Formats: sequence, C-alpha cells, structure tokens
Amino acid sequence: FHGGAGMPLTEAQCLAGFLAGTAGGIGGLVATRERGECRILREVAAAGCTTVWVSCCFNFTDVAKVRMQMEAGPHRRYTGFRTTVQLIAREEGLAGLLLPGIVASGLRDLSYSGLSIGMYPTLKTV
Repeated sequence: FHGGAGMPLTEAQCLAGFLAGTAGGIGGLVATRERGECRILREVAAAGCTTVWVSCCFNFTDVAKVRMQMEAGPHRRYTGFRTTVQLIAREEGLAGLLLPGIVASGLRDLSYSGLSIGMYPTLKTV
C-alpha cells in the first residue's frame, strides 16, 4: 500500500493508520522496512503504544480477577466474573473498573511488550 505521494508506507505508518481507523476496510496492507537511525525507536514505540491501547481496553478483566482472588472467607460477594463486574460498576462506577492498576499495566506493556515486539524484526535477522 502506498501513501498519497506514491511513497511506500512503513510498518509504523501502517500501524498508526490502522489504529486511527484510516486503514479500515483496506485489505492487504504491505509495509516496507523503514531505514534510518530512528527506525528501531519508532518500532518499539508503535508496539508499546499498541499494547498499551489493548491493555486499557481489557483492564476491567484484571480488576475483576484481582478482586475475586483477594476476597477470602465463606461469605463471598464476588461469586463469578459477571457478578463481580456488575457489582464493581454499581458500587464504584466505570472508573472503578477501568482505572485501578492502569498506570502500572500501561508502563509494563510500554516497556516489556514494546521492546519484545518492537525489537523482533531487527533481532530476527541476527
């Protein structure tokens, strides 16, 4: 797939276009390898931002899982995933589901997943 000026898109540009919704419906995007000093940094940043975005979308599952794990005793309020999510949303609102642990999860994804996914194209040729 080529950009507006007929220039081939890099992997980072394809990823950014996909996340922005501009590549929606376009099948078979083919990216070329970007050259230059900042290529690795851009790939790590693109991979990190993508995994942070996904982590933000699914953080409520971690919140519910941790609440269910931390509750002890015979009289449990959190009896299943659905009831746990409903109870947290009712008592604490949407922020109670989405915000706890989001910073730590985002930093982990930005660093660990960003490096492991972003460095893969470079390291697989070594």
